[in-house]
Amino acid sequence: RLQASAMTARRPVCVVLALAAVSLLLSGCGDDGGPDPGLAPRELETTTSSLRGGEPPSTSTSPSANADGGDVTDVPTYSDWDGKATWAVDKDKQADARFLIQATFGPTVASLSDAGAKPYIDWIVEQMAVPAGFHRSYYRERVNPRLPGTRAIGAPRKQCEKHSRWSDFAFSKGDVGKQVVLTAAKQLKVDGILRTEMDDGYSNNRLSAPTVCTDELPKNSKTCTAQSWFCRDDPTWVQNSYCRHNCYTKGFGYDGDMCSDGWPSLATGTEKTYQICAVTEAVGGWMLLTEVPGSSCANAYEDPSANGGIAMPNPGIYLSTPPSETSLAFTSSENLPAGAMLLKQEQPVDCELKDKDFIRKGGSTYLYDYRLELLDNLPQQPKSHKGEEVCPVVSKNAFNAHGCEIIETCQPLSKYRGEIELTTESIKAFMTVENRYVYSIAGLVPSASPCGGQSRWKKCDADCGSSAVAEADVADIVALLKEAEDEGDRRDITSQTCQKAKVLAGFYVTVDAVKFKHVHIHEGNVYDFTDWVPQHPGGPAKITKQAWVNAGELTFPSGHGKERWEAGTTHQYLTLLGKKGAKVEFSNLPLHLQTKALASQFSASPISEGWLACGSPGEVANMPSLGHKFSFWTVFEGDTKREVDLSLDDAFAKDQRSQVSKANVWVKKALHGDDQLRQRMAWALSQIFVAGVSSTESNVYNEQWLNYYDIFVRNAFGNFKDILREVTYSPLMGTYLTYTKNSAYDYNQFYPDENYAREIMQLFSIGLWKLGEDGRRLKDGQGRDVPTYSNEHITNFARVMTGFIEQAPRSNIEELRWSVNKIDPMLMNANMHDVYPKIDLDGNHLGDLLPLCSDVPERAFLKQGASYEFIGCGYADPDVLVLDAGSSLGRALGGEDASTCPGSFKKLVVELGADVACSGDECTAETLQVVKVGAGYFKYVPPTCVYLFFFEGKITKEMGKRWTWKASCDNPKTSVAGAWCCKGCTDKASHTWEGKTCPEYKAIQGSNWVTKCNAHDYWKQFQLCELTCFGGGAGYEGDNCTSGALVEDWRCSYPTEMVSYSSAVKKCGASGELAVCTSDKPTDAVAGASCAYDEKRVWTPQDCTVNIRVDADGKVTSQRTATTMLNWFQVTWSDVWPKIGACAASGCEETSNGDACECPTSMERSAVFDAAPTSIEALRAWLHRLRVGALEPAPGAPSSSCGQGCKVFWDGSDAAGSVIAFGDRFYSNAEHLVVVGGGAHKFRNPPAFNLAEKPDERRALAEVEALIDHLFQHPNTPAFIAYKLIQRFVTSNPSPGYVRNVSKAFVSGKYFNKEFSGVRGDLGATIAAILMDPEARGADMGGTVGSLREPLLKLIHFMRAMQYTDRDAPAREIAVKDLIDDIGQWPYQSPTVFNFYHFDYQPRRFDDGLVAPEFEIFTTPIVVSFLNGMMSLIDNGMTSCNNGFGHDGIPCRQGSLGWTPGQKDAEQAVEEMDILLTGGRLNASRAIVVAAYEGGANDAEKLKAAQQTILLTPEFNTLGSSHAAGDRVASDPSTPPAPADYKALVLLFLSGGADTFNLVIPQNANCQLYDDYVTVRQDIALRSHEVLDFEVAGQPCSKFAVHGKLPFLHKLLTTEKKAAFVTNIGAIAEPTTKAAFKADAVERCAGLFSHSDQQTAAMTLKCQTQGASPKGFGGRMADVLNKAGHTTTSFSIAGSKTFTEGFNTTVQVIDRQRGAQKFNKHGDLKQVIGSLTAKKHENIYCEEYAKQLKESMDSSEFLASLFETEELTAIEGFPATTLGAQLHQVSRLIKSRGPRNVARDIFFVELGGFDTHNDNGEVLNAKFAEINGALESFVGELKTQNIFESVTLMSASDFGRTLTSNGVGTDHAWAGNHFVLGGSINGGKLYNRYPTSLLLGNEQDVGKGRLIPQYPWESVFAPIAEWMGVDSKDLPYVFPNRAKFNATHIIAKNTLFR
Repeated sequence: RLQASAMTARRPVCVVLALAAVSLLLSGCGDDGGPDPGLAPRELETTTSSLRGGEPPSTSTSPSANADGGDVTDVPTYSDWDGKATWAVDKDKQADARFLIQATFGPTVASLSDAGAKPYIDWIVEQMAVPAGFHRSYYRERVNPRLPGTRAIGAPRKQCEKHSRWSDFAFSKGDVGKQVVLTAAKQLKVDGILRTEMDDGYSNNRLSAPTVCTDELPKNSKTCTAQSWFCRDDPTWVQNSYCRHNCYTKGFGYDGDMCSDGWPSLATGTEKTYQICAVTEAVGGWMLLTEVPGSSCANAYEDPSANGGIAMPNPGIYLSTPPSETSLAFTSSENLPAGAMLLKQEQPVDCELKDKDFIRKGGSTYLYDYRLELLDNLPQQPKSHKGEEVCPVVSKNAFNAHGCEIIETCQPLSKYRGEIELTTESIKAFMTVENRYVYSIAGLVPSASPCGGQSRWKKCDADCGSSAVAEADVADIVALLKEAEDEGDRRDITSQTCQKAKVLAGFYVTVDAVKFKHVHIHEGNVYDFTDWVPQHPGGPAKITKQAWVNAGELTFPSGHGKERWEAGTTHQYLTLLGKKGAKVEFSNLPLHLQTKALASQFSASPISEGWLACGSPGEVANMPSLGHKFSFWTVFEGDTKREVDLSLDDAFAKDQRSQVSKANVWVKKALHGDDQLRQRMAWALSQIFVAGVSSTESNVYNEQWLNYYDIFVRNAFGNFKDILREVTYSPLMGTYLTYTKNSAYDYNQFYPDENYAREIMQLFSIGLWKLGEDGRRLKDGQGRDVPTYSNEHITNFARVMTGFIEQAPRSNIEELRWSVNKIDPMLMNANMHDVYPKIDLDGNHLGDLLPLCSDVPERAFLKQGASYEFIGCGYADPDVLVLDAGSSLGRALGGEDASTCPGSFKKLVVELGADVACSGDECTAETLQVVKVGAGYFKYVPPTCVYLFFFEGKITKEMGKRWTWKASCDNPKTSVAGAWCCKGCTDKASHTWEGKTCPEYKAIQGSNWVTKCNAHDYWKQFQLCELTCFGGGAGYEGDNCTSGALVEDWRCSYPTEMVSYSSAVKKCGASGELAVCTSDKPTDAVAGASCAYDEKRVWTPQDCTVNIRVDADGKVTSQRTATTMLNWFQVTWSDVWPKIGACAASGCEETSNGDACECPTSMERSAVFDAAPTSIEALRAWLHRLRVGALEPAPGAPSSSCGQGCKVFWDGSDAAGSVIAFGDRFYSNAEHLVVVGGGAHKFRNPPAFNLAEKPDERRALAEVEALIDHLFQHPNTPAFIAYKLIQRFVTSNPSPGYVRNVSKAFVSGKYFNKEFSGVRGDLGATIAAILMDPEARGADMGGTVGSLREPLLKLIHFMRAMQYTDRDAPAREIAVKDLIDDIGQWPYQSPTVFNFYHFDYQPRRFDDGLVAPEFEIFTTPIVVSFLNGMMSLIDNGMTSCNNGFGHDGIPCRQGSLGWTPGQKDAEQAVEEMDILLTGGRLNASRAIVVAAYEGGANDAEKLKAAQQTILLTPEFNTLGSSHAAGDRVASDPSTPPAPADYKALVLLFLSGGADTFNLVIPQNANCQLYDDYVTVRQDIALRSHEVLDFEVAGQPCSKFAVHGKLPFLHKLLTTEKKAAFVTNIGAIAEPTTKAAFKADAVERCAGLFSHSDQQTAAMTLKCQTQGASPKGFGGRMADVLNKAGHTTTSFSIAGSKTFTEGFNTTVQVIDRQRGAQKFNKHGDLKQVIGSLTAKKHENIYCEEYAKQLKESMDSSEFLASLFETEELTAIEGFPATTLGAQLHQVSRLIKSRGPRNVARDIFFVELGGFDTHNDNGEVLNAKFAEINGALESFVGELKTQNIFESVTLMSASDFGRTLTSNGVGTDHAWAGNHFVLGGSINGGKLYNRYPTSLLLGNEQDVGKGRLIPQYPWESVFAPIAEWMGVDSKDLPYVFPNRAKFNATHIIAKNTLFR
């Protein structure tokens, strides 16, 4: 009986609802009959939620906020019931089982008993208290790989350590692949180390003597070699010992057999060598050898007898002089192989085992087995180190800081420091030490002028070229080169003033008599070329030449064009170290070069002794007693140096692949975990925050994936925000969604990657459309769905997600390629983080409501609450304030004794409990960076605050030699410059006066002196003789030299102290004698040298202002620096902004190219409230204008009330300085505006977290946290997450009330009378609400409540309920193969970030608005594979036999199902199964299952028959009610007429958004478009050597090119004229211009730039309608073709795809590898299937399942029979690639057109992986090469069939990609280019008009090179449809939008086809 929690009352109600199995008492009445406060469960609804769209029923309407702040009208809302409600559940076993099917991985007999004994809510709460079963911990405990020596990962357990491992057999699986030497003395050695001696009598090796074995065959049988799988599996074979010798030789010998000739038979008196091919770890275990030289192991393993295989027994260890018997205690374990033992307890360091390889125990000799020791390193119990070689220390981060300990420890390599000068010798050291091909690059020739950008100049002697440049033309360059003198012989400068026409590439200049030649900007750079070696087109040897290695320098071939070097496809494989001659810091080397060996080589060492130990969740020690059960990489360096121990301590016939370990950990936890609800919730969450293996390499790893998955295990009942944070910081997610190393535009002039910014919104938090609390979409005034975000928001948030980098590699975790760290949370590199303001989703700014940093009071570091972080015993930077011995602050931080470090310091973070008095320099410091307290250092952590981005500034200048070059306008309220204090004037003489002073020079000049000083421009420029000129009456303007000669000083409280301008004024005037310096020239010496301001910025009193530019969209850019000019961002204008074309009217000037107004600015600060508000109503009226936060006023500050929970701290002298406290926030009453131009325009001064001059990691992370919180607090998040979780547990179509109730639990942290955390985001309350809702607990909730069950859940459920037991349990782990291709699901194998299925997938027959995600993977191949695997499971356990799911198949029987019914009666037995497997839902299927049971020959067969049948029932495969609705009327299929002709359309879909502007490329035939292309595409532009040219007419260029990896397509295009390109194409609903798009004046496609939406749009060609309800245009084409008499079949070779689905057309899905596969038991179960599918069902999921099961069985039987014919099996020669396999199946289907009696076929094939946010060039090369090879085979096969003329293939994709680069790839865009080919195509052409400009801002560009398509997809698909036979009258049905386009948009059929 559950008590509901509170909700606003509207009306009292008392209702009792009686359901079939659940009685719900809904009481809304108090004792007096009136309403009680409390939450009533909602009414039971059957209406569908509209998270995915559709028209929900409207029960009432209310206004809701629109995106622009207006009201959204007519928004449906749901009215709650009133009052207090209680409800009770009448439980029975059926209800308990249904509950457990939802809440766990399936009920068992035991769990049913447990759940039946208590209310469900109590069960839920108890489950939340069960200790979490972490996957990473389970895995680490069970890995114990061999490790022959110390590696970066760790070290082996020493002989004397507890659990050191010893074995009594000579050879291990780790020896496979090695060579064994049999010496003349009959010793067996591996790697020169003795393993055993051989005893001719065998007994000392504990072996049986050889026996003679025959190969007797059963009668009428094949050869023994062909039937070896029977050896151990067939009882008759075992009984008669058939093929005894062959079985032994192949490793399947019968028990007790020794059919080998024996080791002594190999002894010949001379040394012989053998290759070890296989080993069984046991004395007498089977081994397979081959003689060296001789046959390969692969051949020997396949057929030992025929291929030189030698079978031998594994000998026990025998030494003729054995070691003494040890007295130490050892233990064994069922998890270890026989003959292996472990040292029982820790021994002294000098124990008798030390350094021994052999010991004697119990009469047997044992060999020490070197095995890796993993250490405990948990957050709550971190490990400091173990010896010098193992350093597991994790950097402190937000997720482990609570457990970090201040103790002496090691230092990870990331803490090592040391300068490396990149000389020839140091460069060569990378090869000698780490075998890395590191070179400086030479021979690059510059081609562009050095003017207008960055250039490099190299000192030269004789070889300087033939031409110098006129001195006047290069004065700027010479000056810059002088300034850069500290860069040595290679100097980089940026010149904006010289003229390109006069200063050409390669010229030289003279600097102080030294010549510098302009060289290529990369000349002399030092790169790691190792990754380029295997990619180099000319072969590896060209890069690995010994000449380069010896010189440490690689010379670029003079015959290569520079484009080969500059191509992005080259640079993505190169890693830059720096410039030759430069000094680089060891810690700044690429992570894979930060190794101990290189640290030693370059004398890098820690900056201090280690002092902080922090751990990692789940990082437990391994437990050798549990054996080595999973693969674990110990070395992974490139393609050659890899070590992984796949020799597991499990009795499998063959070793497991490393890929399966992580998933099998998941299987173990799902099957046997006690924390079932937690594990079930984690699985659901992992399908929201999807990260899947994206490559074969990432799939081989395990620990990183288990660590990621544990985020969901750990937080299953925690807070959603914690998950959002952990996922964001996860390096695995950073790699998967490509934002690791994502950087600001300022960092490298590439736009930030948008991938994660998009998906964190679309998939992880808020979704695409604004939602009500109940999940239904909000509508705008026109009835349209309201989007949650725009692409502009994605761009903004991408800038937030910059700066994340991986932590350095460390010990104690699985090794990954190049030692990267995918375990520990990412760190922030503030230099890479974007510093500009960002608009949020509400039109405000990230950072709003935070206090301004300028409002933080001086010396806040001494105030109560000030926070300090202990940072260790050493600190390298100078900005340290050393605290006095008597400092109160020092005592607060370090206590009374801080003399030893780290021993004196106990707290990592210290917060001042009260104000402390200042002491010494503390009293003059404005703020602090680091303080030294005794022997330790603390970093001051200021409160989180923001800066106003725009300001009225002061000039700062850089001290020292660069003074005149480094003036800047800075915000005087920021601490970015030092205090330089002066009085008096300089009297500097010119260096041309030969040492004369100013007075001396004046005397020489005489009367001529009056022409100098302020009368001479040169003198004025450099203010020569300032004091002398002033004394002579000719002083410079503004000078006052009455104080005499210049006195200057640096004033600081600690070295390099940066202060605000006001603080600088105070410091200078502290004694009244100095002021902030105004002079432009410092003297050579400054008194305050300890301030170390040389080359640091200092304040001047000069005022400055900064102009802005405003573009047509109202975006602005600051003109403060050359860098800020390039960064445009949104602001919130008060009204309108200056308009281009009328700039002058706004007090601005139009820019020269007319793209913006440039305007002066001033700042305005005003009060929002002129008087203190006195009521909440008054406050709320203007609360939206209070956007600046405030610090909490001091205790006791005077205040007045403005209502409940509201206080005003009013400042009578400055109303804007007042503070208002409301709720839990403090608001500043100030409003800060930027006044633009003449004052007609204003915008709010936006906040910024960071300063470009002073980037800070904490501030950057604060901005990330602000975004996470913004998304977490978004009103969409509760409903969006609730809907997705409900789908995973209960029903695909939850009603609005269900979503609302779960959303409320998410928000409140409560459900009914149970308070969980009581805060927003509570997932414990959320899952309770999901499972306890009436819609979940009702037995008969209507036809739309329920779902098709996930195949993986069905598998695990069946194994749990039927009590699966492994053959060798518990000694071995259950081993399941990767099932993604068999069942459509598998842990870590999601094909995309959208999960295994789309949450809004709609089966063809479903009504609009209803979805069923799991049906997307319920395809014929998966249905058949799933059933085959399940039937195999019933027969033989988890085996590979008969298409089973197991890893092993020898013998076939690998396990069994242990459950048996308690009653043998058929009805009772089936009832028990019914409860366990369907929750008692067998209805129409019950009689069929009972009949199957009764038909069994014995009890075992009865049970098996019933299990097989129940697996086929709709009730087992679905959730929801299961009432029958009568019998289905059998259809009588008619035979179509013989076709008159045949045509086929193949759609090749390039999934992910293909970068097709690198498919069709303009070429440089005097064409501006090519220059546009190179300019905008930057590093990803393809160069001439990477493309294949073709000529076209009627386009902006006469010559274009196709990507160079498509030579066959190029041949079809140019030679055969059977291929063409279609350009400028994409999804548009009507003709769309840039102006119309921005004005929202055209019908837009739904979900632009979203993968899922635009994939659907490209397949429906009705892009304005979200979802698949319009069906696919291929399916619609099939509809009309069939109707017109052209028998048409629609095929997908890539799963369920919208393109092939029509309203009346059923899609045939074919497996790309297996084609059509038969159900193995179809003959046995055909009648059962017919009976089951003949029943109709009220529930839509049961009904659809039954229909699709029948269709799948019919299709698979028919097509599989066809595919087995010799005619189709003979089709070969296709490449073994994804696309090659699909087109192979297409060609087979085309060839089967006759037997299928079809006139038309429509095919869908797909190639994924085109979402190239990174690795753009590499991916396109690989993908286009795959396309090329597949197309060549496909066209060749079609020509062989003489059918090419009748087939057309067209490519398509989600969308194109941005023309701009993010540095390694591109982002989502719109228009693209595609190809069409076929025997009837009028080829050799480029159809449609290619864009006339590719530059940013062109007429098609809507931002970052996202081009609006000028032509719709219909442009090419309409003529193809006509060619296929679609009549013109039917074209509107196939292409609903076609009528909106005119003839210029559509290619005519007769034009496209010959």
